[in-house]
Amino acid sequence: MASLLTSSDVIETPGFGALPGVIGVVAAAGALTAVVLPALQAPHPSFVASLWSAAAAYLGYLAGVWVCALVMGVDPAAATSVVGRLAIGWWAPIVAAAAFVCAWAAVALRRTRAERPHWPWERDDEEP
Repeated sequence: MASLLTSSDVIETPGFGALPGVIGVVAAAGALTAVVLPALQAPHPSFVASLWSAAAAYLGYLAGVWVCALVMGVDPAAATSVVGRLAIGWWAPIVAAAAFVCAWAAVALRRTRAERPHWPWERDDEEP
């Protein structure tokens, strides 16, 4: 959405295509999951896990873009340059912010011990 709003490409380097960005986001989601799931196993998870999740997603995104670019045969210097621009530009921080919000929500849901919603007919007959 940020790319559409600013009318700019996330990766403007020729020869990259869309695949490194997609793989970067998949790697960010995997890193977020790898950090937040163990944190949610605690009886009373801490919201600090949100910060670690955001950092993991940020680094996972950058690593995913870089590794995918290298596998695609992009020059290592060009791949490193693109990752550097992503790291200090808008894109990687947006991924980190989204990961922070997701992890925060997951911890909040776990701490409230929320259950799935129930329809009126799913309730026990003993309840009024």
